Amino acid sequence: MKVFDRQKKHNFEEKVYGKGAVEFLWGDSFLSKTVGRVCGWLVAHLSFVSSLFGLFAKSKWSKKEVKRFIEAYGVDTSEFLDPVDSFESFNAFFIRRLKDGVRPIANVPVVIPADGRYLFYQDGSKLESFYFKGKHWTLDWLLQDPELAKKFKGGPVVLGRLAPPDYHWFHFPCDGVPSAAQLIQGPLFSVNPTALKQRPTIFCENKRKLTRIQTSFGEVVMLEIGATNVGSIHEVFTPEVACKKGDPKGYFSFGGSQVVLLFEPEKIQLDADLLQKTAEGIEVRCLLGQSLGAYL
Repeated sequence: MKVFDRQKKHNFEEKVYGKGAVEFLWGDSFLSKTVGRVCGWLVAHLSFVSSLFGLFAKSKWSKKEVKRFIEAYGVDTSEFLDPVDSFESFNAFFIRRLKDGVRPIANVPVVIPADGRYLFYQDGSKLESFYFKGKHWTLDWLLQDPELAKKFKGGPVVLGRLAPPDYHWFHFPCDGVPSAAQLIQGPLFSVNPTALKQRPTIFCENKRKLTRIQTSFGEVVMLEIGATNVGSIHEVFTPEVACKKGDPKGYFSFGGSQVVLLFEPEKIQLDADLLQKTAEGIEVRCLLGQSLGAYL
């Protein structure tokens, strides 16, 4: 899986966590398309599977996996607020905090809300990437609110995919006043790129939380989307109290996950370099706090 690193200005091949299982469930072989798909559906819809994995990730027996994971995926431990040996479980490592200053917040109106791999669309009604070409999805389905969907039709859309090695806190992308997070129930399909190619509507199906943010340039919708082994989306902000861009909003427990941002039409312009890479069919690895867009 080729990804462009925005900070380092080069492409890299992403290491896939649990590659064997992902290929079995979502690959192109006959076995995957028959038995694998059935197993994938069952894993996504039987919540106790993710719950059991979550219990292990929070247990003391999972601690031995931390250093193995760091070495396998080249996680930069110099950014950690706490020393590696202080993590009493894999989940404690997974929801780690970072040192102050390692994710500077850009002096622009809207910033990247979380470390991850992103796709960017100035006009969300014309999604034509390798994930979505020939597939059908709607804002009505994603938001479960036809009136809200109408408000954002044709506006910029940002899709972020957090891989297991990433910092898994998500932050506010702009200044504003957030509503309480609304829970929209759903299954927990994997958000690995292989799974997304086979089932590109996953982000409209999975369990998610939706927050409406009132800003000086209109309303922004931010969604956090769960995935296999990520049944828990934890919000830490106070609803109806003003937030600043870069303020912590919450975090995901263990696994891959997604964030989605929606903006009203003709309110902001997404950065040109981000739009260009998406047009080329390449995800962009962005870091929390990097520039996302400016006012129109």
